[in-house]
Amino acid sequence: MSKSNFILKNLILSISSVFLFLLIIEIILRLIGFTAENKQKKYPNQLFRMGYLLKEVDPTVFGHYDKDRYLFWKLQLNSSEEVNSKRYRGVKRDYKKPAGIYRIILIGDSCAYGLMVRNSDTYAYLLEKKLNNDSFRKRFEVLNMGVPGYSSLQGVRYLKGEVIKYHPDMVLVGFGFNDLCDAVNKTDKEIETSPDWMIFLDNYLSKTRFYVFLKNVLYAFKERLIGKSFRSFNNVDNNRYSDLEDIDDLPTLIQAQGRQEAPPLRSALPRVLPGDYAENIKEMIKVSNEYKFKLVLLTLPSINGCFGYGKMLKLLSREYHVGIIDLIGEFKMKVANNQEYFVDNNHYNEKGHMLVADIIESYIKNLKLIGFLSK
Repeated sequence: MSKSNFILKNLILSISSVFLFLLIIEIILRLIGFTAENKQKKYPNQLFRMGYLLKEVDPTVFGHYDKDRYLFWKLQLNSSEEVNSKRYRGVKRDYKKPAGIYRIILIGDSCAYGLMVRNSDTYAYLLEKKLNNDSFRKRFEVLNMGVPGYSSLQGVRYLKGEVIKYHPDMVLVGFGFNDLCDAVNKTDKEIETSPDWMIFLDNYLSKTRFYVFLKNVLYAFKERLIGKSFRSFNNVDNNRYSDLEDIDDLPTLIQAQGRQEAPPLRSALPRVLPGDYAENIKEMIKVSNEYKFKLVLLTLPSINGCFGYGKMLKLLSREYHVGIIDLIGEFKMKVANNQEYFVDNNHYNEKGHMLVADIIESYIKNLKLIGFLSK
């Protein structure tokens, strides 16, 4: 046997051995029922603790997510949560809007998506049902395009790249919780885009249990190594943002909040800095003006008051003449900042989603009364 044939034979044998080993592991993992969703169901509140995940931007360890070059991740088709093939929750709609339809699109994070509740209990689903039972001549479609873990940077990219294709009449915008989560090494806007081939390969390999298992092992190691150093929203002081309420000038507010969100007052920079958050919202407003739809900003309530961009959204709304629904104020007025309306600190339960749907329905009815929305 020649030397080249000997080397080739050994190479084939080595590759075959590795492949057989991986195949055996894959079979074992499938037999014992290992899936990425198991971890998601066991630790729902850790789904996007971005202090852990941002370094590699890899939520695929939890299942039902694919990596994306610009959005970092996107939803997969998931029948159990009614995520459709166009990667948003609920009934799949065509890009072309039917005649006589007033189309409302909701973009936001896991609060908009409805993490830990059924699709039929989300406020997007309930809002569509309510509006179509009201005395409007138009019919309504409400598309829930919220994605767990999304920041305002991902939101503006999603709006410009996909949401506008649906020709919305109104877009409800709810971002901020994830913007204020700790970054690891890089803020959202500093993350480089990966080559398309790398994204494709990773998503393809993520279909195997072994590859996902390996990711989970690496994630667990990283969580144990650095997890304790990052802030949890459940430990935020209720009065952390109270001093900002007295500031009535947008540039001054951005500077003040920028100082507050920088080390050493906190362990790390947030995923999206206050100035960048304001710029992302401004960009969404610019897109709404260009494509002629009504943009409505949402403040996001929680039990411990950890949403830090309520005042900023109010000033942006005033300065740029865009709509705002102050869910924080509405929840306080209705004494709903308690566990009766939330699954955890900031994700609504069924009763919380119903309340949000009622509040948005009232806002839209007022638009009808002032003549913005015809009968």
